[in-house]
Amino acid sequence: MELPGDQRSVETTGDVPTRFGDDDFYRALTAQPRRRLLAYLLTHKQCPIDELVDVLCGWESVTNTHVDADEKEMIQTELHHAHLPTLEDAGLLTYNRSDEMVTVEPLEQPVKRLIWQSVQAEFQ
Repeated sequence: MELPGDQRSVETTGDVPTRFGDDDFYRALTAQPRRRLLAYLLTHKQCPIDELVDVLCGWESVTNTHVDADEKEMIQTELHHAHLPTLEDAGLLTYNRSDEMVTVEPLEQPVKRLIWQSVQAEFQ
């Protein structure tokens, strides 16, 4: 594929997901907790919000410091009011507020790969 104004050729393997051209998709991936919870959901498909809070707290305590009760409450509030709505708006997951269950949407393989690689890059 030839990019406009660029003399280099870019090779693509297979179909490129249409969401790769969507700004909301990239906005959704800008926050580390969102990438982490998506990676977790790729293997668990669906889980309650309380489990996601625990997973994110555990992840935070491994990479930074111990998470106390106030920080855990802040993580839960951010999930409810910022992270989950952003990911839902981008079409990456569904958040059922009545039973507080989160379900990852079917994602194309290149999207899954991008999510995994972004989380793996944290540890290199």
